Amino acid sequence: MDLRQLRYFLAVGEELSFARAAARLRMSQPPLSQRIQELERELGCLLLDRTIRPIRLTESGRILLDEAREILARVDLARERTRSAGRERIVTIGVVSEAVAGFLASLSTHIRAALLPRHPGVSLRVRVLGITSPAAGLHTGQSDIALTRLPFDTQGIATRPLGHEPLVAAVRSDDDLAERTEIDAGELRDHVWCQLPLDADPRWREYWLGNDNPSGRDHGHTAGPVVHSLAEYVQSVAWEGAVGVLPSSVARLYPAAGVTFVPLAEYPENRLVLAWPTTRADQVVLDVVEAIEAAVAAHGSAFFR
Repeated sequence: MDLRQLRYFLAVGEELSFARAAARLRMSQPPLSQRIQELERELGCLLLDRTIRPIRLTESGRILLDEAREILARVDLARERTRSAGRERIVTIGVVSEAVAGFLASLSTHIRAALLPRHPGVSLRVRVLGITSPAAGLHTGQSDIALTRLPFDTQGIATRPLGHEPLVAAVRSDDDLAERTEIDAGELRDHVWCQLPLDADPRWREYWLGNDNPSGRDHGHTAGPVVHSLAEYVQSVAWEGAVGVLPSSVARLYPAAGVTFVPLAEYPENRLVLAWPTTRADQVVLDVVEAIEAAVAAHGSAFFR
């Protein structure tokens, strides 16, 4: 098993589609499928369930997906630190989801224009750490700045608010609630809920179970599928009838047949923030923070609708 195989599997495991993964990797689909089959033969187990569409991860596949993310993140970090030694400065921005990454990319021209006069030798790099990691690499040193969402444990982390985004309920389209123009989160209590892994930040995990002020007690949810990515989340709604609350931007990024996104009534909007470690932020990092904040204020209002 080599790093290239892990990168191929990571793309397939996150996209749950060979076509989307191939496009992401900028390669054709047949050789990608062959590489995944070779990896399965080498490991002696199936990583994907191909009997249904879209494909799903097996339990072995879920385990390898988590391990692949960790291994590749550490390799990328080592490569960046080695290459940047004595050369240009690379500031890594960790993001919590593909939706947030897309938002940041839409502002890239404005951010670079603001940063270039002050720091012509600084390059920015974006790393998607995924919905199970709200700190987006700050705790592990994988990122210098995070563009993420609250709430999570911010001890040792400074945050700066960027805006508030409405939340929606994700329900299967044949559910009676899908016909509504808006619903209350309490109306989802008797459904099976998508949930994040148990080792995720506790406040973060509870928040996405519809508990804005988690108390640590049982809120009556029926345990549902454990999801590790937005693509997996949406597919769990479509195939297993699970429900959950998500930022409204997910509905734009992941429209899916069989899934309806319904606005939540009287539910606190989610807070998008910039975050950085208080102990290792130098002036370059702070200037990048300011450039992103200014770009969001001037050009990012559409994201929060």
